Amino acid sequence: MSVVLVLLGVALLVSTIARGGGPLSVGVLFGLLLGGAGIARLWLDRQRDHG
Repeated sequence: MSVVLVLLGVALLVSTIARGGGPLSVGVLFGLLLGGAGIARLWLDRQRDHG
């Protein structure tokens, strides 16, 4: 699930930027949020496995 969030975030970022979206457009913000949530989930899962 975490990898899917990261991939969706990256796809949303690329799509928005390709269509001419600026740094504060909705697609960029949602892409950053989805990607960040996926990365945070991956990081927390690895921390829990090691600790």
